[in-house]
Amino acid sequence: MRPKVYISGPLTSSGNERENVLAAADALIRLPGESGGADAEVDCARALGIPVFCSIQRLLGHFTLGAVA
Repeated sequence: MRPKVYISGPLTSSGNERENVLAAADALIRLPGESGGADAEVDCARALGIPVFCSIQRLLGHFTLGAVA
């Protein structure tokens, strides 16, 4: 099964925390750039125990290593 990744960044965030969507995600990737809404989504994801990544390489490494273990 493919992981569900929530994408958050300056052009993707409305500023509203989307707890229902985040709760269904396996990870969040934070795109570069200033965004108070994206920062709030990162905080929400961390509070829900969802891993947060700032690069595709780390995101892929997390799920690749997890699949092997």
